[in-house]
Amino acid sequence: GRQRVVQLLEGNPTIERIIVWFHCPYCMPAMQEFLVAIKRGLGREIIVEYLHIASWSANNVKRMLEGNRIINNSSSRHYIIPNPLMDDVLPAITTVPLSKREKDFVFIASIERGGGVAQDVLYKLKGMDSTWGSFITHDYTKKEVQLDKAGVYETLKGARYFLYPLVLSSGKVHRDTFGCCVAEAIAMGVEVVSYKIGALPEHFGDMIHWLPLPEGLTTEYFNDNIDDRFVPELLGDKQVDVIVAFMKELDKTYEMRRSKRLQDMITVRNRFSSVSIGEQWCDLFK
Repeated sequence: GRQRVVQLLEGNPTIERIIVWFHCPYCMPAMQEFLVAIKRGLGREIIVEYLHIASWSANNVKRMLEGNRIINNSSSRHYIIPNPLMDDVLPAITTVPLSKREKDFVFIASIERGGGVAQDVLYKLKGMDSTWGSFITHDYTKKEVQLDKAGVYETLKGARYFLYPLVLSSGKVHRDTFGCCVAEAIAMGVEVVSYKIGALPEHFGDMIHWLPLPEGLTTEYFNDNIDDRFVPELLGDKQVDVIVAFMKELDKTYEMRRSKRLQDMITVRNRFSSVSIGEQWCDLFK
């Protein structure tokens, strides 16, 4: 791979800069080695710049680059462009019901990112109140439940909540650099419930209902670097009960938030539209 990139750059002497697009910062250590090898093998100066989906990941990459003058110098710049919604198949807002939805949970992320916890929460809620509905899942990593994007939007159209606990069965905490599943849920009028972890607060702010973290844990603990965080407490019965209580209170005022859901739908659709994000990409290459 390195040799092919070096050959490509040698055959195109007019290339003066490389922009490395980071979907996530976790691959940065290996990417540093890759870029250093390329620059050393090339034998001429070339500027390396970095494109990120969120400032959270950008800041972590910047910290990892500190002191590496080969691929990080005064000419290196960092850009931030979030992901777009696939809005060519996104149903019109006028077709999306904003009230009187079934009390269903929908889970449209990889089920490993907290789907088990979400199921446990719904199971306990149904045990207390039979009006709570079904657990509807779309896991793009599993062929038997895969849907195309139009199918995902159709599934979201009827659900009330997307509970997104962000914790794997191992206790490892998942940190999104964007959260396409969150953007899609909000764009379809589904209320999202999650933790202030990763880039979710940056991109979605008060469009998410934020769960309380276990005592002693803070957002900074999860976000100040990319080291793996294992927090088995997020899987435990105690935290499940905390979420159950949170959801019960939240649902009491569901119908009162109709206008808020509509405003959030409009905001997300505008902010992450293909046109808006496409313009940012065009500006990058001007």
